[in-house]
Amino acid sequence: MGLLIRHNLEGLPFEVFTEYDVTIKQNLLDFYVIRRKKVSSLSSLADGLNDLRKYNLISYKSFRESFNIEALEELVCYSILFRKDKARKDELLLPEKYVRVVALSTMKPVQILSEKKIKHKDLGGGAYNLQFGTVAVRLIVIQELPQTKAENGNFLLFSADEKQVKYGIGHNTLDGTTYNSLLLELLRRYKTEEGSMAELMKKLSKEEMFVGLLDLLDDKKQVLDRFAPEDRLESLSPKQLAQAIHSDKVRELFGDLPDNAKEALRALPARGLFGFSPKATETVKATSRER
Repeated sequence: MGLLIRHNLEGLPFEVFTEYDVTIKQNLLDFYVIRRKKVSSLSSLADGLNDLRKYNLISYKSFRESFNIEALEELVCYSILFRKDKARKDELLLPEKYVRVVALSTMKPVQILSEKKIKHKDLGGGAYNLQFGTVAVRLIVIQELPQTKAENGNFLLFSADEKQVKYGIGHNTLDGTTYNSLLLELLRRYKTEEGSMAELMKKLSKEEMFVGLLDLLDDKKQVLDRFAPEDRLESLSPKQLAQAIHSDKVRELFGDLPDNAKEALRALPARGLFGFSPKATETVKATSRER
């Protein structure tokens, strides 16, 4: 057939390639989730994810990205290639009943939901079923997830909506390490934005932003170790610094020093004394003895 096509196009400005690999360019799906065994219920998951299948292909669009028709076409193509890859020798494609295609979109994709060629059904709670050709896609709009359970709160942290983010901060199922990492990612994403989310980052107090974080961590030193000594000192008032300099902790650390060394240490700026590791403290003590 290739020879026939070449023959028909002879003398025309066309070039014919045979057995062309359409996957020659690397295509990366955001998330691929496989169910290792059947479970009786998935009600503990966020709304829209409680009917996952054996294979689940998930695309994610943040508030900076748009889940438009082109993005939908790309996701559908990924699903077709995936089903072809997983098919048995006697199958062209893995049956669709084994695959759930999910689009996680921060914003509501108005273009897609208003496109007459794309059938959709509103399932409620921010979840929609889209029918694009023969492929069914589960659309989950993060901003529309209801404030009904902590599992939704996990996703609402990245909703880019002030009220929803606040709910996510106070209602989530994340452990200490995961919560810490996600919160830092949240701050990184939002701090350079303009508009309501930038204002939210300014308005939220440290207590609100890190509510539950210290309680979830067994050792608060894990948090303090993330900051340089100078940064820790900047948060202290002169009165707090004065109290710290004359604290029992200081006397415990430097009680064995000669009186003249003690006076020299007291005369040092606060940043020359606090926030250092035990090794650094011993260096200070040794230097004072030599003097």
